[in-house]
Amino acid sequence: MILLATIIISVTSCAQLNKSIVKASAFYTVRTPGTIPVDDAGQPLAMQLNKVYNLFLEVKDSSLEWIKAWTGDKVFNLIPIAVKGRSAVIGKKRAGGKEIVMTAGEGNFLVQLELSPNNTYQKAPQALKQDDVLLQGKWKGKPFYYKIPTVTELASPEYQ
Repeated sequence: MILLATIIISVTSCAQLNKSIVKASAFYTVRTPGTIPVDDAGQPLAMQLNKVYNLFLEVKDSSLEWIKAWTGDKVFNLIPIAVKGRSAVIGKKRAGGKEIVMTAGEGNFLVQLELSPNNTYQKAPQALKQDDVLLQGKWKGKPFYYKIPTVTELASPEYQ
């Protein structure tokens, strides 16, 4: 009986959390270094591309705490930024150039989460596909995970 009560409370907490996050979208841009390294013969060396991730969430509860995120085998710290107003221009899709705008519903809030590389290895607590982003946070003092299944590539700022 106690086990059943615990399961019901846990499921109710998760259901309430799922209602707190209305919509979540993940985006990245590819940044290349300004100086291209070359070998002794002047031939360009392999460039290391840098993906810069930004997440936008529509939430009902602005008290959600954000801890870290995983994508692939990389761990990121999260930098939450409150979006002023009910809509935000995210950027343009790399494929097709369509502008992406996210608008919060009445009474909801937009939050931007910048992902900052953690430079440590920590396996994600849940199985992830290649494009998944897994968020870890706290809601009312209880830890939670939220998975965003797709990431959209945005055109680099120099091409917008």
